[in-house]
Amino acid sequence: MFFIEMLCFTCFGLLLVLVGGNQAELATALQIDLAQSGLLVSAFTFGAGVGIVGAGPLFDRAPRRPLFVGALAWVAVVLLTASPSAGYHETLLRLVGAGLGAGAYNTVVNASLAERHLDKSAGPMAIVHGCATLGAIAGAPLFGWVALHGTVSDSFRLIGAAHALLALVCVAVPLSFGRGQRKGAAFGDGEGVPYRAMLPFLGIAFAYVGIEGTLTVFAVPYAHSALGLDVQRGRWAISALWLGILIGRAGLYAGRKRDPGRRAMVTAGLLTAAVLVIGGLVRPARVELFFGAVGLAIGALYPLTMTMIGVRFPSARGTAAGLAGGAGAIGGVLVPWCTGMLGDRSGAGATIWVTAALAVLLALCAVSLSRRRAA
Repeated sequence: MFFIEMLCFTCFGLLLVLVGGNQAELATALQIDLAQSGLLVSAFTFGAGVGIVGAGPLFDRAPRRPLFVGALAWVAVVLLTASPSAGYHETLLRLVGAGLGAGAYNTVVNASLAERHLDKSAGPMAIVHGCATLGAIAGAPLFGWVALHGTVSDSFRLIGAAHALLALVCVAVPLSFGRGQRKGAAFGDGEGVPYRAMLPFLGIAFAYVGIEGTLTVFAVPYAHSALGLDVQRGRWAISALWLGILIGRAGLYAGRKRDPGRRAMVTAGLLTAAVLVIGGLVRPARVELFFGAVGLAIGALYPLTMTMIGVRFPSARGTAAGLAGGAGAIGGVLVPWCTGMLGDRSGAGATIWVTAALAVLLALCAVSLSRRRAA
């Protein structure tokens, strides 16, 4: 079961960099600017947000295996049918559809891990989310290689085939996702999750995914336009960002016996902001080291956030995880799109300043986290 979850998140990591790794080719093929490139990644994140939020209540109430397998199969169909002649709007819709299925299985895995491991879930959560970073690290150079030998649609179909294979494995292999704690658990009903207690987590998820998505999709134009480097250096910057995230998540696993609460989250937010500000001012030619340092600073935050949600809201873990993921999806939709519009006016360097501001917001939300466990 755990191995399947690891493979799923590896595929999810590939999806996270699908647009960023193909940004140059997509911009040429579809004749789009930075704002429209940002909107492509926003489309995927919007779909993921709907899937994440929608799967939360289903996880708490409905059979989980059909939900999980169905989500994998849906992503496979959406991506395997990609056409080399697809226009901009068709590509947008296809990314929304892929995000919908990916978001659904994302919530199933996050909530299932939290339910199985309870307050010891930081370690398993870090491993699974680390697999997503492995997929993202490999994705950018992989898509660059595919682009040299084919079209962008080949990258879509490659990821679709991986999801199809996983869906078939999940049908053939017995899996146990457990059962909901109680039928009819409702968010905010006194036994579920208080809305006010969730607000800081929503802000953290919004800021984190906004930073992650924006740096990924605009790494190539930032390296090329702001620093005068070639496209491949931008792709390596994407891999470096996700390698840093992987190392940060490995640190979370190493410290799993401790209780890395809000103090660690505040520190990570402030450190990320500092690295971004310094990099924005210096504009280092070693863009890979710059992006890697950002990833290292922020890497542990998302799995740590999901771990804390699972511990603090035990009566509706799926719903709470889904809402946090939905807030992250809103950040992933709005921030890249708005940053792209700003970048078209003032240059790709705007990417760094927007993400630095988000890192400060993240730290402020972490400061406001309640010290108490919700009912």
